[in-house]
Amino acid sequence: MESETLEEKIQLTSEKLNEFVEALDEIDTEPLGSVVSDSAHAEELTQLIQVLHDSDNLVCEIAFFTTLSSLVSLGGVKSQKQVGVLLDLAIHAKQQEAVLFDVPHLLFADIIQMCDVEWLLKFWSFFETRADAFVLQQPPKHPFPLVLRATKSKLDDLAANNEPSRDILKSKIIIFARSMVPKEDRFLSNLSFSQNTLVEKEVSYKSQNDSDPRSHFNTYWRLQRIFMDITGQINGLAGVRYLEEDMEQLLTYFESIEDKNGRDKPRTPVVHVLAPKEYNRDDLSEERRAELSKVYESKHFTPTFMVNKIKFADQTRQDISFRQTFYIQCLFLTSFLLDVTSPKISSKLADVKKPGAALPKFVTKFRHNDFKGMRGLHAKAERILKKYHPLLMNAIDTASQEELDFLHDKIDLALKKKPTPADTKSKTFTDATFDEKAQENWAKVMKIPKRTFHKWGTPLISKVFNAKNSMKDLEVTPGAKSEDKVLEQIEHYRSLINEDEGSKELNTWKGLRLARTVLLSKFDQVNQKIGLEGLYDPSLKAAYDVEREKLLAKEREEDERREKEEAERLEEDKRKEEEKKNLEIEKEAKRAEFEKQRLENAASRGSTGIKDDDDEDPDTMERKRKAEEKFQDDKKRVKREQSSKPSSRDITDLY
Repeated sequence: MESETLEEKIQLTSEKLNEFVEALDEIDTEPLGSVVSDSAHAEELTQLIQVLHDSDNLVCEIAFFTTLSSLVSLGGVKSQKQVGVLLDLAIHAKQQEAVLFDVPHLLFADIIQMCDVEWLLKFWSFFETRADAFVLQQPPKHPFPLVLRATKSKLDDLAANNEPSRDILKSKIIIFARSMVPKEDRFLSNLSFSQNTLVEKEVSYKSQNDSDPRSHFNTYWRLQRIFMDITGQINGLAGVRYLEEDMEQLLTYFESIEDKNGRDKPRTPVVHVLAPKEYNRDDLSEERRAELSKVYESKHFTPTFMVNKIKFADQTRQDISFRQTFYIQCLFLTSFLLDVTSPKISSKLADVKKPGAALPKFVTKFRHNDFKGMRGLHAKAERILKKYHPLLMNAIDTASQEELDFLHDKIDLALKKKPTPADTKSKTFTDATFDEKAQENWAKVMKIPKRTFHKWGTPLISKVFNAKNSMKDLEVTPGAKSEDKVLEQIEHYRSLINEDEGSKELNTWKGLRLARTVLLSKFDQVNQKIGLEGLYDPSLKAAYDVEREKLLAKEREEDERREKEEAERLEEDKRKEEEKKNLEIEKEAKRAEFEKQRLENAASRGSTGIKDDDDEDPDTMERKRKAEEKFQDDKKRVKREQSSKPSSRDITDLY
């Protein structure tokens, strides 16, 4: 391996790790030491340990990180098994002194940073069963400072996270981090935390006076867990009674706030300005920030959820939408529970987002009278809304089922969103989200064999290798190049694949990855049928070119047919125009012939000045005939009228 480059060494080591993990991911086993005795895998493990022993520390570190990132991105139970095999391999390699640095601690730091809460809780038993392998046997040095930074970053992330299981994971991370350090090292004493102290604090808060905001804070978040999973959190009649007590406590507390705000302020609508005054970002004081927040809160219904115990009381008093959100949640929950045992009371509110799969099993647990206390809570929430927020209650009464579902989703989304309190300065991390198109493209990329996936590159590899200097010609704005130019560059990348097939050149996947990211907007328009796979499979491109040539030929035939029809139409119009001109010429010739004949007849009779009837043209003769007929008709009509009148002699005879 002396003649190989650094990139080739990393790729070869990554291939070996991928092959080993794929061979063992279906085996449910204890730590990797039990697999060594298996003759089917002992030789593979020995060869892999020898490869790691011959490799440099940098090669091993990047290879383990690359393999871990590709396994975590798969997701699911299989991903957890493969990550477990990789971590077992790192522990075994460290014990065999195949690597000279703490690979297990590096992988631990990467895992807690890359994975979410649910994934880590399901995987944490793996860490607990191998806790002895993570204990430091010497004074902490590299990479343990990286573990400390990763732990602090994850704890800051969990502090701004409202998932119900965040406290459990927080305690597990801190306890495990403290277990890595021997007791004589006390530099982690500032992270003192355990699940027992959390339970003691929560119990002490319950026993205090109900007016204590901290008690309301814990009650509020217990109810939020139930709102998020009704059928999973209410397990029996005792759970129903605790639920009724918590809802009664918070409804009474919120009603007292509504009543106090109503006494202190006049019951008149508050008129807000249409838009806040524009301020410079540097001179925003606390008063101006409060002014801006009030204006924006009056715009529309925007629920927010605070996770700070000290600020919870301030939010319940000042944030109207916060209280409105809780009232709406109470209406949804009580309507659903009443509808479970009394379907005749069914309403629009009860049909909002029912848990269909778990509903039949949930219904069989309870009887008709188990939720009788919910009727009073439902009526109380309605009464508070009608009294203090009549417009919102009217909107709920007149809303359609789709609008209520949308309101439920909006509250649920705001509840699950990681809040960022205004006074915090800690850095928060959010999980990556993909739209449908990005998921489809990712599915196409994942069809590439995993053993060769690292050749084409991943976003995590690009953090290690900087491709900007060698690929400056590709750093263009999407859409700035023409379609022909994009096709030309894509063909260039395909030729690189064909030329470098079987080699380990890193520039190939650099160019391909940049082609996917920078030119993807044009690439989708040019090659709609083959997608991303066309970059890796030339046969798809050849089949697409044949089909595209057929479509182009069909379009050319259609254009020729349209041009031919247009030419025929123009020829027909020209022929009709010529026929019309010929007809006019014939009429003019007949008139000239008639005039000539008339003049000849007049000359033959002499110059008497009397015009003969034969000299007149047919139109004049026709007019004379019609005039004569009209004269005769008028003459007959006058004669009839005269004959119908009585004479003067006849009139005198009457007298």
